[in-house]
Amino acid sequence: MVRRAGINLGLGVLCAALSLMPGCAIREPADPGRLALGATSDRAMADIQWPPRDQSAANERVSMHPGRRHMYLAGLDDLQGDVRPYIWSGRVEVLCRQLAGLGVLCEVRRLDKIREWFDPRTFVFYSSATPVIFADRSKGPPPPSMHELDGTPMDGIVYRWRPDLPNVRADRGVVIAMRPLSGSGYMRPVVDELRSRGWVVVETSLGFGLAGVGEKRDAQSIDDVRRFGRELAQIADERLSEAAFAAEAMLAFMREERSQLRDKPVVVLGFSAGAIGAPTVAARLGEQVRSIVLVGGGANIVRIASTSELSNFGLGVRSQGQPVRGEMLDALSDSYIAASKLDAFHTAPLLKGVPALILHAEDDDIVPADTGETLYRQLGRPERWRFRGGHELLFVQLGAFSGRIADWIDREVALHSRESSRIRQDHRP
Repeated sequence: MVRRAGINLGLGVLCAALSLMPGCAIREPADPGRLALGATSDRAMADIQWPPRDQSAANERVSMHPGRRHMYLAGLDDLQGDVRPYIWSGRVEVLCRQLAGLGVLCEVRRLDKIREWFDPRTFVFYSSATPVIFADRSKGPPPPSMHELDGTPMDGIVYRWRPDLPNVRADRGVVIAMRPLSGSGYMRPVVDELRSRGWVVVETSLGFGLAGVGEKRDAQSIDDVRRFGRELAQIADERLSEAAFAAEAMLAFMREERSQLRDKPVVVLGFSAGAIGAPTVAARLGEQVRSIVLVGGGANIVRIASTSELSNFGLGVRSQGQPVRGEMLDALSDSYIAASKLDAFHTAPLLKGVPALILHAEDDDIVPADTGETLYRQLGRPERWRFRGGHELLFVQLGAFSGRIADWIDREVALHSRESSRIRQDHRP
């Protein structure tokens, strides 16, 4: 993420003089009528066409029961060039397993690394759509060694429940922080600031999974491009829904374990890749969400993947050996949006009744700035802090804004909670 940070840092000096707030940012207030445009509700969530999941099937298929197990997780290899999926594997101890939400939630402890990996608690969510290993029994009984792996999942959504800080009463509410591909380093000051104010934080990543990553998509015609757009919509919706179902399960688990969190607000934070999926997670959680902060995000995953200077994230489409551009790119993007149900393009409008803050880099070429503009419009033009420079400079500066972000969250959650309480009282029979 910081491959050009050294070049861009010099821009910070220039843009400070143009800023309306300390640091390299220009504040744009939210559209005054935005919160009246709509509201996230359980009814709105039900209107989304979520991919089906079967908790009983997940319980039968997934073999991650308490004890020592081999765990596999899917990810992306080197983002430069042709991106392919890779599988990380390692030995873990499954500490507990329970049905949660639409799947199975397991708490695990890694056995081959130091304790900080799970800092201090790690959970993995599996659903009926999670790929699992099954022995081929068509040619007779499998070898004994396969019995241990039978039903072992090849992917999952990982959550890390960050520890409470000493001498801090952690009961303000729950922050779901969705990380960038670069890891948690750049978001750490924001997360730590919120923890110091009594928020309970869990971190996760927007997984890319196995399906569709690295497939060769060579379009010979506009019809091919449109077909690829529809296929990519199905792939993206599956992954976005897994992230949303996992958040739902993890939140329920936390509230079951800590009763003091049951009626407390939820804040969704998204950073870079995490900000691309955060609106869908927030839409799934519905009225529980009291604010959302998106840093370096965008809408339309296919357009992001097709125009990012970093990578196509394994979702690329080519024509005559080159990435699609012009009319073909527009056809791909239009086909994707028409077929998608869960891209932020569709879920962000459901959040118009929720206080939202966007941090946007005007020259972003990793999550291209035009897709950030699309996200801003789809959210109903919420408050936005515009930064001069690119994606990397935005994240380099992020730590300097951690206190202001936390102040914004504290203020907006309090205002939104009071307004929600007033509306509920007004509608009592």
